[in-house]
Amino acid sequence: MGFDVDWVAGDVEPGWSDDRPLTLVGWDAEGARPDTTTTDGRAYVRARNGTITAANVAFDSLGFWSGRTGGVAVTATDSGTAAGSFSHTIHFGLQTGLFLSGVTGVTVDGGEIINAVENGIAVTNGSSDTVISNTTITRSGASAISMDKRSRNLTVTGCMLADSQRFGVEADGSALADGPNPEGYGLDHAAGLTITATSVSGNARGGIRAVAIDAAEYVELSVEEHATALELLGPADDVRVADGTLTSTGGVALSIADSVTDAVVTGMTLTGTDGAVSVADAAVTLTDNTVQVSGSGHALSIDGASTVSASRNALAGVGAGAIASGPRADVSAEGNDESAWTYELEAVKWLNRHPMGWMWALVLVIPAIGVPLIARRNRKHRELRALF
Repeated sequence: MGFDVDWVAGDVEPGWSDDRPLTLVGWDAEGARPDTTTTDGRAYVRARNGTITAANVAFDSLGFWSGRTGGVAVTATDSGTAAGSFSHTIHFGLQTGLFLSGVTGVTVDGGEIINAVENGIAVTNGSSDTVISNTTITRSGASAISMDKRSRNLTVTGCMLADSQRFGVEADGSALADGPNPEGYGLDHAAGLTITATSVSGNARGGIRAVAIDAAEYVELSVEEHATALELLGPADDVRVADGTLTSTGGVALSIADSVTDAVVTGMTLTGTDGAVSVADAAVTLTDNTVQVSGSGHALSIDGASTVSASRNALAGVGAGAIASGPRADVSAEGNDESAWTYELEAVKWLNRHPMGWMWALVLVIPAIGVPLIARRNRKHRELRALF
């Protein structure tokens, strides 16, 4: 069953004290325990076309199936008719930790979202001006935070996003249509994504992935992932990455591609395994960064019709070159410090990745040296026999 609030201008204000939070639990009456089975439906909380204010509330074992019945949801039938505030709330074992659809100005502060079956927080269907601050989201079955379907102006600050099955933040601002359409969907992609002072780690698909979002800022981040730490895909314009740390233990730290323009990367520490920064078909300025390769590769790889300016960066690692660019790339590199870079042939890099190659190389050296010696000896023997 669900607790479904349908007041257009009404308020719902569950709350308790800091040390005694109000707890709303989806209950299995037959088993006399929290309801952990989602296949037959579970209780849920939904505010529709109204405002929900929750402070010091624990939501436990709620929700099933879709976002609207996913546990705790705030939804609007028309943009701006629903809003909400969540302060020091705990969302444990919900289908979707918090679902926001078509809402304006929802705030989430000081909360915890744990073990969501799907997304920790889903911001969708044209939601705008959502602020998520000082919130911990862990072990989500999809992404910790998801934004899509023309939602915009999302701010994430002071959060910890860890151990999700997809991404820490997955934001897709792609236009809903690419031409005239009967639904009247707009042709523009989204704008407005700010992620600051946030820690992201241990997410299976990568740290942060943003697609087609203009006016985006990624500042003072600490991201450590096995996959790509920060992936930015276009079309997108006016992107800033600054004053943080991006680390990938199994790939590149930063990837920028597919018509991202006016991207600035500055004051960053970027560490990757096979390479640190990858740029493809994008316009990027990199200044005053520390760029490191922990394995073997290039500090900066530039492909496609890219325009890249790299200056005053410290480039460290091992590989065939600190900066590698394709034939269509326009690259300006000035004042970079490559004193900590060690040159390594591509062939040596391949052999280091395939240890058996060294053995076969040594095996091939023996006939490579021996065959000319044998041929020389046979020639000398023929010359001696010719004397008698």
